[in-house]
Amino acid sequence: RDSNSIDDILSKLNKLEKQKTNNDTVNSVRAITNEDYAKSLTADKISANPNRAANLAQVEGDSASGLDSLMLNLPIITFEKEAIDLGSLSQGDVKKSKFIFKNTGNKTLYVVKIIVDCGCTEPEWTQSPIAPGETGHIIATYDSKDDVGKIQKSLTVVHNAGDGLSYLMLTGFVAPKL
Repeated sequence: RDSNSIDDILSKLNKLEKQKTNNDTVNSVRAITNEDYAKSLTADKISANPNRAANLAQVEGDSASGLDSLMLNLPIITFEKEAIDLGSLSQGDVKKSKFIFKNTGNKTLYVVKIIVDCGCTEPEWTQSPIAPGETGHIIATYDSKDDVGKIQKSLTVVHNAGDGLSYLMLTGFVAPKL
């Protein structure tokens, strides 16, 4: 470990803590800047604390701009595509789509959880640590049995890179079953 960079991160976190009165924001910043903390996050722990993903989303405004220098020494998640068009489907069709991503940063990347906007989409993802330069994937299985018409299904990826969240989209059209 590079203790200088950890000391620098902790120093900046202390400054952020003084700027914000909401302790959840500070915990959110810690989640995206502390590799050991990110490693300790598992889908089970996040499910037990459903506010954790929401807390990650609270990093905004002044605190986000204060993170710019911190992000130079973090993982960076880079997706080949952030949206996939499923095309035309018949109601009841099940379609799998694969999102490929790469850790283009210089620290280990952890994808902690994927939050979907409905029960019609089931995610699977690379759950092992992704070293700098390595790739991972997210497979989204969409079941059209309850949908008709134009669809937009979102996946929120919770990770330890950048602001802690990435957004993916599945789009398409479901024709009614006759």
